Amino acid sequence: MPDEVIIAVSYDHERGHYIGKHPDLPPVVALSLSGLRQRAASTLPGNAVVVLSLDEGARRERDTRRSGGPRRSFAGTSS
Repeated sequence: MPDEVIIAVSYDHERGHYIGKHPDLPPVVALSLSGLRQRAASTLPGNAVVVLSLDEGARRERDTRRSGGPRRSFAGTSS
């Protein structure tokens, strides 16, 4: 049975990315939750299963993206 690794996830609204933290791993940064899961899995040995534990801010951002809410504007681009 593969090991299960729980990654605590928060969302940085100023920078527009998710941050994953685990005591045994360096912080992982990604623009999406799937990217975060892939990056975290690539740092783990063997066939470990990554479980993301979202805090309130990350959960709110995920729900906004799922519902097709307003997109963030990025510096240097026109809307």
